[in-house]
Amino acid sequence: KKFNLGESYSSPFWEWVWWISEQLGYKGAHPFLYTNLQKISDVNGGPALAEIIETENDIFNILGGEISVLAPKVCIFTSGPRYDKYIEKSFRV
Repeated sequence: KKFNLGESYSSPFWEWVWWISEQLGYKGAHPFLYTNLQKISDVNGGPALAEIIETENDIFNILGGEISVLAPKVCIFTSGPRYDKYIEKSFRV
């Protein structure tokens, strides 16, 4: 509740999200949800070791399920090419 979908955060990601929302006419209406591709991080919030990421994607791969349950009209991935293989694996592409 305190996070409020990044409303009070100043970062390129959140500034872009709010700009897109405004362009779609949803200023302040929270028209989106977001999720992390990797659910596990290191103790400082950075990426986990490669072995942990691989294990997570093999046994705790829930991205496809999250999207299936939410049934969004549009999905935008802002992860970059380094994560393409994890996105593809989530949808068994």
